[in-house]
Amino acid sequence: MKDHSEMSVLYDASIFASQKFGGISRYFVELIKGIDSAQFKDNDCSFSVRLPPSVHINHYLKDIASQQSKFSKCVHVPPFRNTGVIRHAVNDALLGRFLKKTKIDIYHDTFYQMCRYKIPHGVKKCVTVYDFIHELFSDSWRNSKGDGFADSIKQKHQCIREADLLFCISDSTKSDLMNILGLSEDRIVVTHLASSLMSNFDLPINKVKQDVPQGRPYVLFVGQRGWYKNFMTLLNAFGLNAQLKLNFDLMVFGGGSFTTDESNEISRLGLTENIRLRTGGDHELIQAYAGASVFCFPSKYEGFGIPLLEAFDFDVPSVVADIPVFREVAGSAAVFFDKDSPEDCANALLRILGSVSLQSELKNSMRNQRQKYSWGKTTELTSHGYLRLI
Repeated sequence: MKDHSEMSVLYDASIFASQKFGGISRYFVELIKGIDSAQFKDNDCSFSVRLPPSVHINHYLKDIASQQSKFSKCVHVPPFRNTGVIRHAVNDALLGRFLKKTKIDIYHDTFYQMCRYKIPHGVKKCVTVYDFIHELFSDSWRNSKGDGFADSIKQKHQCIREADLLFCISDSTKSDLMNILGLSEDRIVVTHLASSLMSNFDLPINKVKQDVPQGRPYVLFVGQRGWYKNFMTLLNAFGLNAQLKLNFDLMVFGGGSFTTDESNEISRLGLTENIRLRTGGDHELIQAYAGASVFCFPSKYEGFGIPLLEAFDFDVPSVVADIPVFREVAGSAAVFFDKDSPEDCANALLRILGSVSLQSELKNSMRNQRQKYSWGKTTELTSHGYLRLI
């Protein structure tokens, strides 16, 4: 490695122009904060983060831009409908100008756009690979995205192949990357994600739980509900089990209004009085976790699954689909069920809800498991990856 006292790392604005909230943009903001302050005395090296001038809709980036003047040219704009194409076009022009006049050592692509830009010769290129949902569930995505589907997949794969170093957010994603694209593991680094929900609040968990409004106990579901998220399996687990329906509500946090199909299924299963649909920011999400009896994550596939760690932070016992990445992230700290079986999901929920000893056992396991994940560890592993490139 050559002597280099400070390396400049550029993160493009692609994900911030697309996401108001979300796991990927949260990951990059945590990485930006950590990398910008990281110093490695053994290597006589530190990092300087570069963010190009941009327009974006992201709340996490808005927060750090308001705190650090060096990011003041990242301008938050309202997320008006049908303006995404305009935001990305503006950012393409700003980034092109920025790359011509600014010296950088490493370019870290935030969402598979790197191959579209003229990156100066000698700059090392990194890509974070999140998952292979589009490839593994291609029929569903192709039907919903139309002709642009194949082009987006091609662009993703091109960015991955052109990268000097690839970061995967789980061993499961690394395995999919190697199997689907046939890449060697020599240029792959696994950097697990973490939860930052509680880090934004100073209150202890017990105090948060005291402030939760009282009501019927509930099972919590968080996030989008599209096909691979497998929400209908959880709905049917509730609807087909009299004990769950009689004694518990199902709180659905985020994901937008119910679709027509979801509303019809809720009505058919007789769950209208059991469903609580909630939206909001981190404070409302914290209260949702704090009051939950059980958290359920029924996805057929995930790249990592930050909500699982968020549930661990609140000592909420978790019922999760039996898929490789949840085995990796949860270890023995959750109860698993067959992702295609509403009956198995219902039985798993009732196992936890009916056993104080199992709840206590899971809480102990959760406390041990969550120690494995922190943004500090993510930053450290990413930094070491960068150092390999110089």
